Amino acid sequence: MSKPRAPLGLVSRVWAFIEEPKSVTLVQAVGVYTTAIIFGALSFLHPPRTTSVILGDFLVTSISSLMIFAGAVGVITSITGWWWIERPLAVGFLFVAGCLYLYSVVEAQVLSDGNRWLQIGFIVIALGGLAARWLRIRKANYDPVT
Repeated sequence: MSKPRAPLGLVSRVWAFIEEPKSVTLVQAVGVYTTAIIFGALSFLHPPRTTSVILGDFLVTSISSLMIFAGAVGVITSITGWWWIERPLAVGFLFVAGCLYLYSVVEAQVLSDGNRWLQIGFIVIALGGLAARWLRIRKANYDPVT
């Protein structure tokens, strides 16, 4: 007769709940989506002046709101493996927000003094990361391996 196993602790249960591959899931949930929530909220509370002048207050508020919403949905859906929800509502909305912000930075580069190439480069890198995530989960309902 085998010995009864001790119940899993809270940390072990949470760790077991996180979708495989856990390293990718944690980078996506904590590194990308939590960052979107934090910086979306900061931008909502204190809109960047240059972007507000170029896009207007409504679009800056919209970008910030998209970031907060997409980040919140993304944390939940990436950890649980609900990729069919993550694709449009997290990756898609963050991609749209990033494209709008990229437009404002490119316009500022073209129409005003100063150099914004570093910003443009990092925005394009971030959009590439989102595109890679979308490609990784594009056909998946629950498991990107299938």
